[in-house]
Amino acid sequence: MSKGYIQPWEDIDHFEQILTRYCLDNTLLENVIQDWNTDYMFGYQFLNGCNPVMISKCVELPDNFPVTHEMVEGSLQRGLTLEEELKAGNIYIANYKILDGLQAKKSSYLTAPICLLYNNRLNQIVPIAIKLTQQIQKPEENNPIPIFLPSDNEYDWMLAKMWVKSADFNVHQLVTHLLKTHLILEVFEVALHRQLSAVHPIYKLLMPHVRFTIAINAEARKNSHQSRLDLHQGRFNNLI
Repeated sequence: MSKGYIQPWEDIDHFEQILTRYCLDNTLLENVIQDWNTDYMFGYQFLNGCNPVMISKCVELPDNFPVTHEMVEGSLQRGLTLEEELKAGNIYIANYKILDGLQAKKSSYLTAPICLLYNNRLNQIVPIAIKLTQQIQKPEENNPIPIFLPSDNEYDWMLAKMWVKSADFNVHQLVTHLLKTHLILEVFEVALHRQLSAVHPIYKLLMPHVRFTIAINAEARKNSHQSRLDLHQGRFNNLI
């Protein structure tokens, strides 16, 4: 990682300094820099970002996500009710319930958000409601669990979207990338080496896709083990 990438940031504009290290001739990258905080770009990344597997069509709202028509009426553009938009297939959802109950490491935070998205008249996918916890509001509780909306304070809405993207990044790295790419493909590569001849047609078909998987995973395990050793050594030194 280049110097400065893991330094603390104090202003949102600092993120632009990271992006401008790359070639800006790419129109899409220029759009990301300019429009990163827009609802349009937020929704665009659910289909065109690094993890386009979380979004799905919503036909019925989850019980723990009590969004009403009155909440999102200002975001709906076709003159239909929320229920009618659901039936018309214009409502989508990204649910990160897989993160529910997980504990973040010390001084870190983790949430399991639910994000409701809308396919508007411009054929853009935009967020219309976000909840940052999977907890169900109980009638006897005095403090309602908030559902964030585009009509909220600008920075409240921005932070809600940031929490969704943080969850998306965690799921991408741990599930979509690590589990469903590296770890699962490793099983197939081991099986190829053990069971098939190098001249077998299935071997020839699959090998280009898994050629370096075992080597990459072995190196990652070694580095991960060394990182844990360094962490434990640091804790030990602090006790001395």
